[in-house]
Amino acid sequence: MPIDLSCRACGKPVDPAGAAVLGYRGGLLMYFPFVEDIRFHSPDDFWHPQCFAERHGLNVFVQLVAENDRRQRDARAQRK
Repeated sequence: MPIDLSCRACGKPVDPAGAAVLGYRGGLLMYFPFVEDIRFHSPDDFWHPQCFAERHGLNVFVQLVAENDRRQRDARAQRK
């Protein structure tokens, strides 16, 4: 079944080669710099970063980006 890459807020397509906030069941939210890099379960919702920030606030968006950066740093450190 194809994944609907429409922004939950504005309804416009989310570019798979671009950034997005993804929402999963249970309320988990994650920022991905490149949607095409999703490596686990398909998300239930997609948001353009700007749409997400407008709806949920810039501080929440920045926190998601920081969490993504922390995951990336941890993954690089484990590979060393």
